[in-house]
Amino acid sequence: MGREIYRVPLDFNWPLRKVWQGFLNPYWKQCAHCGGTGATAGDRWFNKWLEEFQISATNPTDANRNARAKELHELFVALSGEPKGVVLLEWGQTFSLKQKLLEIAGLPGWGRCTACDSTGIDAAVKAKYEAWEEELPPEGEGYQLWETVSEGSPISPVFPTKETFVDYLVTQGYSREAALNFVEHGWAPTMMVRDGMVLKDIESCR
Repeated sequence: MGREIYRVPLDFNWPLRKVWQGFLNPYWKQCAHCGGTGATAGDRWFNKWLEEFQISATNPTDANRNARAKELHELFVALSGEPKGVVLLEWGQTFSLKQKLLEIAGLPGWGRCTACDSTGIDAAVKAKYEAWEEELPPEGEGYQLWETVSEGSPISPVFPTKETFVDYLVTQGYSREAALNFVEHGWAPTMMVRDGMVLKDIESCR
């Protein structure tokens, strides 16, 4: 989840911030037992606690929290196996931490909704849902910024060159260094904490 570059036709005009139709599975119907989460009520609470722990361990916001954050960061790194010093505030890291804790507890399948096998999908439509394939936007010469926090939607105009796209990103408040690196990588996480600094999406590429 984060920001991504899509190469689309110069005349591509899908509405901004509207999820691309090819990313929406028409067969989606949530499991009535878990509300589409694939998890039990206890697991959903546990996930929120883990997210709070991750934020506290990676993002000290004032001097009074600094010492505690450093201690929690050491524990978070040891449990999750993530690199020390640079931590992405993404679900993938929370999931790694969760799996490690469940492994220690000897409960690898804990918290999974048994009605849908933790997929969150109603069993009556599961086969059609899984057989469906997404359709990517048409390819072209243009450069366009997309958000991938949702299924995926465009959030900028289409630009004809890398240079004009980078210039646009700079006008949106990003440093030129981050914008140039982002264009090379093509993707950025939602947020990153590096050496105690919170870097939002594209700025994490600097």
